[in-house]
Amino acid sequence: MSVIVPTRNEQGNVEELATRIACALDEYSKWQLVFVDDSDDDTPRRIQSLQMSLPIELVHRQSTERSGGLGGAVLDGFAVASGDILVVMDGDLQHPPELAATLAAAVELRLADVVIASRFVPGATASGLSGRTRRLVTCVTRRAAHLAVPRSRGVRDPLSGFFAIKADVVSTTEMRSQGFKILLDVLAQGWWSTALEVPFAFGRRQSGSSKAGLREGLRFARQLLRSRVHEVASSTGFHTHSVYRPHRGIVKQDSSLGSEFDCQLSSATSASTLLLDVIRPSERSGVEHS
Repeated sequence: MSVIVPTRNEQGNVEELATRIACALDEYSKWQLVFVDDSDDDTPRRIQSLQMSLPIELVHRQSTERSGGLGGAVLDGFAVASGDILVVMDGDLQHPPELAATLAAAVELRLADVVIASRFVPGATASGLSGRTRRLVTCVTRRAAHLAVPRSRGVRDPLSGFFAIKADVVSTTEMRSQGFKILLDVLAQGWWSTALEVPFAFGRRQSGSSKAGLREGLRFARQLLRSRVHEVASSTGFHTHSVYRPHRGIVKQDSSLGSEFDCQLSSATSASTLLLDVIRPSERSGVEHS
């Protein structure tokens, strides 16, 4: 499996992040940690020092190579990842590294094609969404995403930055992303049929500052517009490019795979008892999906 972490000026977080991921993935015989770094500080050198003891791939993008923002960085990570399972997470420790193994195990056991660490299912907490303004922005952008991408309407957190997928969800398409929220592009463009949301504790940032700002907001607006064009093209039978393949998705929310990290996914038989609350997006939203 491969864990893709886009970073920008996260020198205070990368060592702890890598150490905790290594502990969480100790039972995997082969894994890879891919940092896609857009930093102007000492972050790349900190990552290079970790390469001597851990299976880390570093993609450092110079200032002239940083196209596509956060979404573009994740796509560059997909391009060099060698795993059959891909986990995407932030580098600021708001996403608990220990949960990466749980998300990957759910994909490995074929519980779903896309497994999302969600801030908005029962059992989740979102203390990292500090302040009324940020919570309001999150609420508005979630609604906008559901309007622009009907396939995402059964997903309560379509803008999560922490998720796991089978590699062929994206490897069979020419993914395009110029946005801040790569999961929305995966849901819109990827080759998937089932998604599973599990709760997690979205923590407070440990070091550094948020990268969200006006530029990323404008990218997100363009991302929504482009995603909506895909949806309209699909509904009319005209595709803007050949890689867009709409599916009727099934979305599940499972509170038993939560942030305590104590679920035992030792076999498909025991894991099958964890599935709860199967929701079809068309039934939840009242809209028939392509």
